[in-house]
Amino acid sequence: MKVNVLRRYVSVCALVVSIGLLPGMVSAAHHEKEDAATSAEQVNQETQDLLESLKNYSVEQKDEAMKATKEGIDSLDKHIEQLQTQIEKDWDNMDQAAREKSRASLKSMQEQRVKLAEWYGSMKSSSADAWDHVKEGFSGAYDSLSDAWQKASEEFSKEEPDTKE
Repeated sequence: MKVNVLRRYVSVCALVVSIGLLPGMVSAAHHEKEDAATSAEQVNQETQDLLESLKNYSVEQKDEAMKATKEGIDSLDKHIEQLQTQIEKDWDNMDQAAREKSRASLKSMQEQRVKLAEWYGSMKSSSADAWDHVKEGFSGAYDSLSDAWQKASEEFSKEEPDTKE
């Protein structure tokens, strides 16, 4: 059950990153604002579920937690790559503000991904005595990544398009 919650959270987080950031980068995606806001609320709940679940993993369940976490990180990497591809594809259709926002959002996600990887490495090599401390750090890294896409999603939901298509 805990593994499924962890896998589901990471998949949802990665998907919402894609859904929540891309609409803000391409002005033609105005209709997706409500979807992004709804998804952001869903991921907030998923974040809380993950953090609760991760707290409950015992050191005996470390291998199970690590497998689920690795699968989730791989999924997140895939979505970040898709986001980068989409930005490159839509680059010529973006105004300067959208380009700057897309660069900043992608950079923030990549920085948070690096921190997440560092905590994953710590979890992987942690001793039984350090397990609880490392879990807390990993949860914090996940929370930071969640905050990065949440901020982008909120900024997008406040924007109004300059033109209608």
